[in-house]
Order: sequence, then C-alpha cells, then structure tokens
Amino acid sequence: MYINKKRGATRFHSLLKMFHLEDRLVTNIEESIITKAKNPINWEVVNQIIEKERAFSSTFLKSALKYI
Repeated sequence: MYINKKRGATRFHSLLKMFHLEDRLVTNIEESIITKAKNPINWEVVNQIIEKERAFSSTFLKSALKYI
C-alpha cells in the first residue's frame, strides 16, 4: 500500500497494523511493493480479524442505538 505522508498516513498505518500487514506499507516510489511484501498474506487471519471487528462494531451500534 502506497501512502501519502502528508495526508492519511496515520489511518493506513493503523489499518495495516490491525491486520498485521505493516510490511506492506510503501512510503516512497523507490520502494517496490513486491520486495516489501516478502511474506504471503495469511487471509485466514485477516478474515478472522474482520469478523471480530464486525461483531464488535455491531454490538457497539446496537448498544448505542438502544437509547435513541
């Protein structure tokens, strides 16, 4: 993932960290995404994290909306 250091970099860092994919971050054009990503993505782990975050978000929203 190529980021603009001046805008949005923090969010990209946090998302990649959440999914244990920090090694995919490219900060300058001289870096190659292919050479940065030496390890294959473990999609099983990524999908488990997505499901966990989805459940957390759903619970949060249901709780917050209960009082409206």
